[in-house]
Amino acid sequence: MYVIDPVAVAALVYAGHVSLRRPASVPAAVPGGGQPFHDRRMGYSLRYPAGWAQRDATGPGNGHSDWQVFSSEEEGMQAQVFVEKSPLASCQTGPDGVPIWSDPIHIDHASAVRWTSVSSSPTSYFENIGVVHGGWCYTLYWGSGSRATLEAHQADIDAMIASFRFNR
Repeated sequence: MYVIDPVAVAALVYAGHVSLRRPASVPAAVPGGGQPFHDRRMGYSLRYPAGWAQRDATGPGNGHSDWQVFSSEEEGMQAQVFVEKSPLASCQTGPDGVPIWSDPIHIDHASAVRWTSVSSSPTSYFENIGVVHGGWCYTLYWGSGSRATLEAHQADIDAMIASFRFNR
């Protein structure tokens, strides 16, 4: 029996020795499903899965950034949306860890790249998208300690992406 080390595979992909593409996912559900969330101050809206919790993770604010967390705690899955008003120094548009694959996508008609990556301390799997719109940086992030959990939530991730709208 062979055991595949995801960190080793990610290192080979990163070094260009292996080329992986994201598996084709099932088309996202109609974006009208789920629970609506609107952040008028930061200029976006989205829908997150029914049964997930939402909490404002922003500390004492300076009016220039915002961080929202959406999670399915019992399944160990979390989504975050981080908005920063000054994107030039802080907009993360690359992978969060060692990249496994990437795909160009559109977020409400804005071009972006959807990254899937892995980190090893502790082993965690991520998907993230960073996009600059109207002079602001929007980073959408999903993470789990299990690749199986991340893959099991692909339809949720796809639906959140499909429902995301800039409101500025």
